[in-house]
Amino acid sequence: MIAFGLLFFNNNSDRTGSVHAVTIELLGIASSPWMWLKNFVDVQDENEYLRKQNARLFLENSRLAEAKLENTRLRRIIGLNILQKFDCVAAKVIGRNRAASINTILIDAGKKQGVERNMPVISGQGLVGKIIAVSANHATCQILTDRNFRAAARIQRTRIAGLYRSEGDKGGTVIGVPVRADVQQADIVVTSGMNSIFPPGLTIGRVEKIEESPDKLYKIIWVSPQVDFNKIEEVFVIRSNLSQVQ
Repeated sequence: MIAFGLLFFNNNSDRTGSVHAVTIELLGIASSPWMWLKNFVDVQDENEYLRKQNARLFLENSRLAEAKLENTRLRRIIGLNILQKFDCVAAKVIGRNRAASINTILIDAGKKQGVERNMPVISGQGLVGKIIAVSANHATCQILTDRNFRAAARIQRTRIAGLYRSEGDKGGTVIGVPVRADVQQADIVVTSGMNSIFPPGLTIGRVEKIEESPDKLYKIIWVSPQVDFNKIEEVFVIRSNLSQVQ
């Protein structure tokens, strides 16, 4: 402290100059640890800030990527001619139930959105299923892979009618088609409209395999659903046929 005080005296002697030099050196040595500590704290604070910024940017990029994919899917769906024919309400898939006895999805649209039991549910790929239970803002949809699912169907190319019956996750079969009927692999199967639930022309799936029934009178037509139920995120509930309303 004495040496430090000498810095303020105007003394040009060599001895005083030496003391000044030593004082400056001591001050430099003494301040180094404190400067290092300050720089260390500053670096830590900056790293913490950068980590938070990095996390925020990561979340923002993830959100934008999801929004882009959702926008692409919705643009593809909105371009479907079927949405111009029917009064539909859009909904997101918010849950799944894949129990042994029932296979359903939960959507975020219900009675307040005009959804009722037995209304058909579709996606951009085709028929998803039908509504089997409804609450105020949610509904349960029985999907094509539920073993209790049935729909009147036909082969799109040849217009041959039959009944689509779910066989579980592996797909379903169209039964009741005569053994001599013209059915080929890769034929598209659609709803026939021969019931009060599903309008005609909704894509069910594609013919994967053709077998003969044990009595040799009918074909057993194995159908792979068009919809990928492991990836489905948005659906539309058909409330009414616009052509019938008009």
